[in-house]
Amino acid sequence: MTVEQDRAALPLNGLAFHTHEQGRREWLQASFEITRSLLSATGEEPLEVVARVVNQIVDADLTLVMLPVLDGDSMMIEVAVGEGTEHLIGFVFPSEGSVTGEAIRSGQAVLAADLAERSGGNPVQDAMPEIVVGPLMVVPLFGDRGARGALGIARRRGGQAFNSEDLELATSFANHAALALELAAVRAYQQRMILLEDRHRIAAELHDHVLQRLFASGMSMQAMATSVGAPYAERLEQLIGDTDETIGRIRAVIHDLNDLGPGLFSET
Repeated sequence: MTVEQDRAALPLNGLAFHTHEQGRREWLQASFEITRSLLSATGEEPLEVVARVVNQIVDADLTLVMLPVLDGDSMMIEVAVGEGTEHLIGFVFPSEGSVTGEAIRSGQAVLAADLAERSGGNPVQDAMPEIVVGPLMVVPLFGDRGARGALGIARRRGGQAFNSEDLELATSFANHAALALELAAVRAYQQRMILLEDRHRIAAELHDHVLQRLFASGMSMQAMATSVGAPYAERLEQLIGDTDETIGRIRAVIHDLNDLGPGLFSET
């Protein structure tokens, strides 16, 4: 009996169970792929993996990862998956009045049968008029300090509406995306700490070795200048001046290296 015949022989409840089990296996495989991506420091970006996998699992036409920009009033499309969506990456749109902003402010997922039925802006439509969004899910991405962005999943106008099971899957994927953002923040902090340690090490080496040797050389030249006549004394004075200038520049570099700067430990 073929697979098609086997499915045809199943009663309706058996077919539903088979479909559910197949979806569960796909979800477990997807979870494994995303987890592996999260733990790996190389390869495809975790947010891109999340968007690509959820787009495939829920059979969507478009999946976006949207993050707030620095002004706090706008959102930017960080990741876009779907045919012809590459131009959406980097597109910035106002958070106020958008479905994305609503999901982030309320902390609740938004499920719409057709985006046209909801008031507010449509960033996809603004960026790419040829993409007409119909059914839509927007799920906030929660971090340790609240919502850090949103995962948007859509089908084109006329596509099948998403159901509660799709929303449950999307929420699970959103948790993975939020974890990816948290891990990215931790890794960025670790990189800043490594940079800080390197700055202090270089500053210490400049102070303990280079600066001290230049200072000793300058003192020796000053002692020599008092015991020689022209034109050697004049030349030594010039060298002493150049050495003092170099010492001043190195001190400025050491100060800059030891200065953390306002942005070194800024929030990610």
